[in-house]
Amino acid sequence: MSENNYDPTEHEPLPEGKEAPPPLTHAMSIVRWVILVAMSLFALGMILSSIGFAPWEARADSTVQYHCPMHPTYISNQPGECPICGMNLVPIDKSGKEIKTTKAKADTKITKSSEKVDAIQYTCPMHPEVISDKPGSCPKCGMDLVKQIIMDSTMIMPDSSSMPAKISKDMPMESQKDDKAAVIYACPMDPEVTSEKPGRCPKCGMFLKPVSVDTSKSMPMPKAEPDKSGEIQSMPGIDMSNTNDTSMGKAPVPGLVPVTIEPERLQLIGVKTAEVTERNIGGAINIVGSVTSDESRIKNLTTRVNGWVQDLYVDKTGQYVEAGKPLLSIYSQELYQAEQDYIIARDAINETSSDSSLTIMRNQIYSSANDRLRLMGLSENQINEIEKLDSPSEKLMIKSPFSGYVLVKNVLPGQYLSPDQNLFTIADLSKVWVLGDVYEQDIAGIHVGQRATMHLTAFSGEDFEGVINYIYPSISEQTHTLKIRIEFDNPSNRIRPGMYAEISLESGNGQTLSVPSDAVLDGGNEQYVFVIHDGIHFEPRLVKTGHTSDDYTEILSGLHAGERVVSSANFLIDSESRLKAAVAGMSTMPDMPDMPKTEQGTAR
Repeated sequence: MSENNYDPTEHEPLPEGKEAPPPLTHAMSIVRWVILVAMSLFALGMILSSIGFAPWEARADSTVQYHCPMHPTYISNQPGECPICGMNLVPIDKSGKEIKTTKAKADTKITKSSEKVDAIQYTCPMHPEVISDKPGSCPKCGMDLVKQIIMDSTMIMPDSSSMPAKISKDMPMESQKDDKAAVIYACPMDPEVTSEKPGRCPKCGMFLKPVSVDTSKSMPMPKAEPDKSGEIQSMPGIDMSNTNDTSMGKAPVPGLVPVTIEPERLQLIGVKTAEVTERNIGGAINIVGSVTSDESRIKNLTTRVNGWVQDLYVDKTGQYVEAGKPLLSIYSQELYQAEQDYIIARDAINETSSDSSLTIMRNQIYSSANDRLRLMGLSENQINEIEKLDSPSEKLMIKSPFSGYVLVKNVLPGQYLSPDQNLFTIADLSKVWVLGDVYEQDIAGIHVGQRATMHLTAFSGEDFEGVINYIYPSISEQTHTLKIRIEFDNPSNRIRPGMYAEISLESGNGQTLSVPSDAVLDGGNEQYVFVIHDGIHFEPRLVKTGHTSDDYTEILSGLHAGERVVSSANFLIDSESRLKAAVAGMSTMPDMPDMPKTEQGTAR
């Protein structure tokens, strides 16, 4: 019982400071201090970043970034070439703006390059960055290196004795200056770079051009513009330079300029060419039509007298009848009376009489009776038969005028006939017509007398030859087609009216100047092609096109036989030509902001 007694002293609180702390109190205190220090450091870093004194930002600013002038979205941490277009990357600052290279830096770069040689060095005319201290070939394009004489640490002048004729012509030489004129030379791409003597630009390596002269000389001051020899370059392997060929520029295309492409680049982009030749590009014009009867060989049979049908020899529609065979016989009271008058007049003129006036009158009556029978529709043979009779016949025999098929029959035995009634319609099918529809774009290729070949489903594999004998004057407003008529021989009557026909018309254009249709680029208001000179120079030229068929297009003007044009990958050449034209146009604009420069100062 004593163990269960309650002792109040056991549950009284201990004096202050002698109580045992709760578990994990020390660990929680450490965690709170760590969080406090971390938050203080974070706040300090945010404050330093906001005022621009963060040490890591200073290290980042010291790292220069580069991007492509034509593709700003491509950014690299080191210099090089753009993987998209091949242009040299240019430095940019933190905000993405390009860092302009000062003249001193460019001078230093050129000076370092020129320090590699003592007094003479060799470089490639197409790639000025390629420098060697001995002659040889350019590792990029294979061209012979050009000898250069070092004028000073920043200006290198090529030796005219070893320069290609093209470069020597374009480069203004010191000996060409007029002693009376103070010529100033400037870079076409960097007009702020000027010199009193010719040479190369220290930024881009282009030859300096004369941009102004002394006012005492009457020669006008040329503007600083891109060199016609093509210092404005494009993608690697493509030199967008004009050539000195006098045949280029015959029909310039707005917005395009000639370009030059190296053979290696031509192979890479898959350029194909074709020769401008004369050929028959019309091919065959295929149309459809239907067979119908020859309208000139259809006859409607009627009678010119009233009467009744006595005998009907052709009593079926579609029955074949031969020429001269009887169709039906009729009885006509008018015809009977006319035959009787004719016989009486015949007998009267056979009687002899001494009265000449009576004889003349009898002859006139006989002639009138003969004419009356003829006007009633009797033929000469029928009148001659009546001539032999002693009395008039009660039957008039109507015979078929030609061999053919009865298309329409409107008579029955015993039927009363009148002159306004059609008795039979007979068609001669020894020749048939085929009516075909030609589309508007093919109208120029058809003419009367043109040969045609017909194919019928009923006679598979068999060809029927015919000729166009008529072209209708109007075009259908519903189908916008022109109807033509073709005549075919049908001696065996195998071709039947109503048959469906497939017709192939021979081309009537003959030999015309033509190129592959893929070679012609459509600019909307004009068409143009790229003409090839010397295998690497491509000139855009306007052309006027005509008929197109069989993958070839007729050329009405703009090209000559024997010239070669681009037939494949011409859209890539078109893009390069437009790029050069755009860059050249921008360089001549007044108050134009500085264009992005590469290490050579070339806007590609």
